[in-house]
Amino acid sequence: MNVALAIQETAPECRLIQCSSALVYGSSLSVDRPADEHAPLCPDTVYGASKAAADLMVGQMARAGLRAVRLRPFNHTGPGQNESFVVPSFAAQIARIERGQQEPVMHVGGLDNRRDFLDVRDVVDAYVKTVLRFDTLPNGCVINIASGRTWTIRNVLDTMLACSQKKINIVKDEQRMRISENSTMIGSAQVAYKLLGWSPRIDFASTLAGVLDYWRRA
Repeated sequence: MNVALAIQETAPECRLIQCSSALVYGSSLSVDRPADEHAPLCPDTVYGASKAAADLMVGQMARAGLRAVRLRPFNHTGPGQNESFVVPSFAAQIARIERGQQEPVMHVGGLDNRRDFLDVRDVVDAYVKTVLRFDTLPNGCVINIASGRTWTIRNVLDTMLACSQKKINIVKDEQRMRISENSTMIGSAQVAYKLLGWSPRIDFASTLAGVLDYWRRA
């Protein structure tokens, strides 16, 4: 809010791109179809609620003259992301097992949830395209950054395990379970393609291999 107010007061020609989150959709996400930008904002986490509040505020201020665009990226990952996220958590454990720093046992949470995963480089590409096309976009518009496809967490794990020669046992860890999570998060990328000419280009399996290689070198 302070950034937006400062722009209005001192640099009204400035362009503001708000990087929101797919978590603003929360419980309105459907397992049957990808969420588009008209899906209701029904966050079911504190983080999602904070993003939804900022999203709504920027939309309101855009109607009052703020030059702004709101982007709602879905899950994304890449080399360098920390272990609090599922993909680097898997990669770091596999790398430690390969180095003999961890017993050949991986501790995991729920594996059945489905997520719309992207490579962080594709997400950054969408941000850059938004900057370059800003003046042609409807002011205050909302754009999902998504692939329209999902991976189960189990499929992510199996793909990464297939990259290792080590025999690794999998153990469910109750402390890693997130009961409140939506079972499926998938977004429609039609608006991003229409307004930005954007669609993800990087095969997610290669992203997973890249994250694993990063942790092998770390």
